[in-house]
Amino acid sequence: MFKYSQIESAIAAVHRIAADAMDTFRGRVKNFQRIGIVPSSPGKGQRIKYTVDDAIRWAICFEFAEVGIPPAEIKSLLRVCGWHLFRSFKGPIQDEDQIFYLRGEFLQWHLNRETGDLVGRATFGVVPVSRLGDVINSDLTRLILINLTLLKRELGNELDIEWA
Repeated sequence: MFKYSQIESAIAAVHRIAADAMDTFRGRVKNFQRIGIVPSSPGKGQRIKYTVDDAIRWAICFEFAEVGIPPAEIKSLLRVCGWHLFRSFKGPIQDEDQIFYLRGEFLQWHLNRETGDLVGRATFGVVPVSRLGDVINSDLTRLILINLTLLKRELGNELDIEWA
């Protein structure tokens, strides 16, 4: 179990957030809390004990934020691809890095005012780095890649998590 400050510090360290940008970083956390992606405070004087799963969720949210995905779309992505993302964090660190890939048409969806879930409109998965070439093909113009193993390693180092 972790305190808020431990999770905040760990995620800020993983993403190399400068001290003068921490207010903006905290604003993003509050936005994630407001829309229900990460746990928020239960009330005045009460503290949340965060779990490893909470830390993973925060870390993944900020990975998506790093590539400019807005919070509402991050929430939708977690709903659609969460199982694929979180399963890489179970067990020990893999010998071969596991890469999450996402081909999303966010601009197209936004400009065409498409609504609804991303199911069927986003191609995603997790592959070992040696199979990444299988994902890339000639009609692919953009692809988001997140090295989940590196994220797991860095998060584990920051929070002293023993991945068993």
